[in-house]
Amino acid sequence: MEFESNKAPSIEKLIAIIDNSDNTSKRLESIRNLSNVLGKTEKFFKILENLLVSDSDADIRCLAAEMLSIKFNERLFEPMIWSIEHESSSSCLNIVFNSLVYHVENLYDFNDQNLKSKLIDYINKITDAEFIIDIKNYFEGKIIQETKVSELKEILYDFFSLSFLKKKFWRLKYKLEGLKVIELDFIFKGLSEIPYPLKYLKAIRKLSFRYNQITTLPDWCGTLTSLEYLDLSQNRLTRIPDSIKFLLKLKVLNLEGNDFTSLPDSISLLCSLEVLNLKSNSIEHIPESLISLKSLRELHVGAYSLVNIPDPVKELEKRGLKIFFESV
Repeated sequence: MEFESNKAPSIEKLIAIIDNSDNTSKRLESIRNLSNVLGKTEKFFKILENLLVSDSDADIRCLAAEMLSIKFNERLFEPMIWSIEHESSSSCLNIVFNSLVYHVENLYDFNDQNLKSKLIDYINKITDAEFIIDIKNYFEGKIIQETKVSELKEILYDFFSLSFLKKKFWRLKYKLEGLKVIELDFIFKGLSEIPYPLKYLKAIRKLSFRYNQITTLPDWCGTLTSLEYLDLSQNRLTRIPDSIKFLLKLKVLNLEGNDFTSLPDSISLLCSLEVLNLKSNSIEHIPESLISLKSLRELHVGAYSLVNIPDPVKELEKRGLKIFFESV
């Protein structure tokens, strides 16, 4: 008891610095010291929650989010679901997004129905107006026993990802269907890489990155297996990852205006591909493997750099393929 009473003045002093000081460094140090004193107590949780949702200093909010994730992973959902809809700091958004995804990924209960109820309760805590309408429509007439845990988790991943992206990119164009993100347009967003939250959008069908400065594509692009339309035109790409071969629903692939000098054979495995645009690149040879693209209807190629179209590919013209050469 004497030890506890000795700690009290120290705790109150630290809280006073956190609440009243204008010195960010001192406030951050006081939060860390308070963490050592209070540990995983309810009092410290409330302090962190309040800092995350209301403090004006982005550095303080970032530290609060980090500590909530480390010390209170099982309780972080409510403050962080608010934060991901309202946070303005890019650094803090990254922490909140990763913490929410990790939290949902690691939710487990031996009773499947309990886990479903928890996930549905989480979904019902979403306050975004557009999502609220879709939530009501989605659950209307549904029987909870018939809903898969994985489907409920995907709804949350889509919400986390879209909230993150809307905060990062002003006036982002998107389309929702049944609580899933199915279209995103990143035209003129100044991107140098593909935003990593996209890897959680398993229902995405249409993606456009036209007019950016993207130099590489991540291997996880191959996990977006619902994708039907991919526009990567007017970027700085030089290669396509082999994982693209897993996009078996892809119908349109636009690579116009990049820095390609060759194409990987993995493109020939895109069995649904109907339109392939290669204009304004430095591709000298079209691979013969494109003959495997039985669904291909349009092939757009450059006028200057293209030296050779293999005869087998030309033979596809007899089966309805139209080859368009770039205007000189």
